[in-house]
Formats: sequence, C-alpha cells, structure tokens
Amino acid sequence: MERNRSVNPEYVVFGDSITHRWGGEPSGDNRALGTGKAAWKNLFSPHTVTNRGFGSDYMDNAYYRVRLGELDGISPRVVIVLLGTNNLGGRKDTPRAWRTTSRLL
Repeated sequence: MERNRSVNPEYVVFGDSITHRWGGEPSGDNRALGTGKAAWKNLFSPHTVTNRGFGSDYMDNAYYRVRLGELDGISPRVVIVLLGTNNLGGRKDTPRAWRTTSRLL
C-alpha cells in the first residue's frame, strides 16, 4: 500500500508465488524465475506495473487485501488476477465455502 502513495500503476497483477516470482515491483524477491522474469520484462517494461503476488496466497486472501485497501488511491487500467492453484490443493474448505469465496471476488 505504501507503493500506492508514490506510483499509480497502469497494471496491477494479483497472484500467488508464481506471480510473485515473476519479478516486478514491489516483489522484493531476488529469486525471480528465469523465464518468468524475461516474460515480465518483455510484456510490462514499457508500462508501470505493481506486482501483488504473494507466496501461498489463496483467493480469499487476495479478496481481503483488496477489502483492506490494497487498491486504494490508485486507478489501474487493468487488474490481472492469477489465483486459485493454492485453493485446489491441501485446503480443507468445503466446496460450499470455496464457491462462496469465489463469488466474492
């Protein structure tokens, strides 16, 4: 949210560790994946982009981050959401709980 005070990105990318590891700001991850890092640079280098990818993130985590103000103060042209993989793994949510969370997004 601190980045929102100084940068109004054209694109915001929400995601899990896969997105986080692509790089971009404010990822702070020096372990950016080789091919992902190159793709990020190729696709986004002419644009102002904020990477809101977090390792082990679930769809409901991203939803709550938005509700708590993660997009406040900015007006991106595009918001890209790459989430859901972690929701399919070892979580013990009931299908009903997952559907409810999905609708909230």
